[in-house]
Amino acid sequence: MTDLRLITVGLAEYAHRPDWTVRAAADSRTRMESLLAPHGVPAEDWTDQATTQRIAGQLTSWARRDEESEIVYWTGHGEFTGDGYFLALADSEELVGNDALSDAQLSAALLRLERMRAAGTGTDWVLLILDTCGSLGGAWKIWTSFRYPPRNVGVIATTDDGAAHSGAFPELLADVLTSFNGNDTDAIPVTELLRRLEARLGAGKVNAKFEPTAVLPNRLDDLPPLQAAVDVYAELREVLATAPAELRNHFYAKAQGAEIGEAAWNFTGRLAERRRIAEWLRTAPAGLLVVSGPAGSGKSALLGMMLAAADPQVRAALTVAGHTAIPDDLTPGDLVYDAVLHLTGQTVADTVASLVQRLGLKPAATPDELFDHLYDQQDAPRTVIADALDEARDPYTIAGLLRRLAAVPGHRVLVGTRPSLRDDLDQRGPSASDVLDVLAADPSEIIRLSRDPGAVRGYVRNRLAELPLAADRVADVAARVAAAAQPFLYARLAVHEIRADPALAESDEALERLLGAGHRGIFGQAVHRLGVHAPDAAALLEALAYARGSGFPRTGGIWEDAARHLRAGSVTDASVTRVLELAAPYIMQDSESGQAVYRLAHRTFTEWYRRREWR
Repeated sequence: MTDLRLITVGLAEYAHRPDWTVRAAADSRTRMESLLAPHGVPAEDWTDQATTQRIAGQLTSWARRDEESEIVYWTGHGEFTGDGYFLALADSEELVGNDALSDAQLSAALLRLERMRAAGTGTDWVLLILDTCGSLGGAWKIWTSFRYPPRNVGVIATTDDGAAHSGAFPELLADVLTSFNGNDTDAIPVTELLRRLEARLGAGKVNAKFEPTAVLPNRLDDLPPLQAAVDVYAELREVLATAPAELRNHFYAKAQGAEIGEAAWNFTGRLAERRRIAEWLRTAPAGLLVVSGPAGSGKSALLGMMLAAADPQVRAALTVAGHTAIPDDLTPGDLVYDAVLHLTGQTVADTVASLVQRLGLKPAATPDELFDHLYDQQDAPRTVIADALDEARDPYTIAGLLRRLAAVPGHRVLVGTRPSLRDDLDQRGPSASDVLDVLAADPSEIIRLSRDPGAVRGYVRNRLAELPLAADRVADVAARVAAAAQPFLYARLAVHEIRADPALAESDEALERLLGAGHRGIFGQAVHRLGVHAPDAAALLEALAYARGSGFPRTGGIWEDAARHLRAGSVTDASVTRVLELAAPYIMQDSESGQAVYRLAHRTFTEWYRRREWR
């Protein structure tokens, strides 16, 4: 990747023409600089060079640069007429001839730059953003002046022709940049960035031809790839954005070496279970310990807490950040986990490959080869965490593999799973234990997570306290949610729907409709809400019921295409942003092939759509 630089011009005032004043220009320029700085992009301010005497020389010098990519942002006064597109300079008196910067001068500079770089590495690129009045016609005139569209060059207009407000582009760009996250591990393709920008700017305002090699680096401080519900990921991102550096950095370091990423400061309760796991990790020479419970009971959160609590740097960072220190009896000591696996969607071959890589073994294609190498390389004890066994593609085969692994001398395996594949959020077979049966763990080595009505009641009260509801009504709603024979996830989803539509909590009848049908009933309420207020978002949510593997990517408009084919209508990238806001708890975010991908957060939600189809 070549070096990337932001070049800015923000002309707010004009010496000879006070009537051209664009008060937002200076702030827009600095806002662009602050937006791209977290991506490691330095800024170069050309505002002082934007005069009739200096701008031509500046453009000539710029066109000689090589091995560097640039985003050029110009904001201020501009005009598009029958004579062309002209940008006002600081000392311009009229927008004509040499008294202003013309579209012809910009075209010539871009063409010289593209020709000079043609013999280079081929990864340099330039994006010109014209944030002035009349930029629609101006950008099109520049683009069509080329005989052939130049490679790795783009020109963006931010306004229509004629008088228009300029300076709003930085906030639009901020929204689009937020739509990328740490799960987009292959950086941000410029083609995808422009596709999402065009969905908001409107057709005709983005003119570009970029190769896949043209990329904008990810934010330097973004989260590492994590699998989490969209609302949980957003909360984690927000908390870490303002967290002390030592807490943020140590959390990142821990999460980058694992596939379980829970925020330790948000975890409460489960003291007995944490104490039991910590003791086992401190003292057990080998064997298998299973954390089991129904869907939504907090198995992953508990395992994530035990992961974080083993790191002395994370414990110290939590204390510095003002959080209560983790008692010694709730930590496994200074333990380094040899492998941490999240098994959702994984095959047995995937699991073998992960263990080979993380345990530093010789290559193995089958479980038998894996164990041959394990016995050959028994040079140290090993500790493995494996979460979401029940969500794997080969759960029973992987369960057998983990059972064998725990039988190897010196190897300890901590597993998180539902007791049975037949157990879901709303329909549980109390005697079903097919996954536990294959693991064959001793009953004394199975920690079964039960409900915690007190914690649920407190959570609901706290989350609804800011709504315009009487305190006694909030307490009544909290009591009803806590009384349901449901895990914590049920409370989180119910709260989300009540916050989206407080009228649901105002009558016993509406509340009963919401709570009476379990997770499926709450999800049905969410689908109804989206169908009424945001049909495009509803179509996107339904499309996820047909996603395979880790989910649909947003990149390339694939998720949008699926929704448009399923439900005819207007679905754009802006619709994706809307559904990720309105239905965040119901959507799981993951990473695959360097891109963020999305699927429904629980199988129960997929089954809701299938049942509706069957009817």
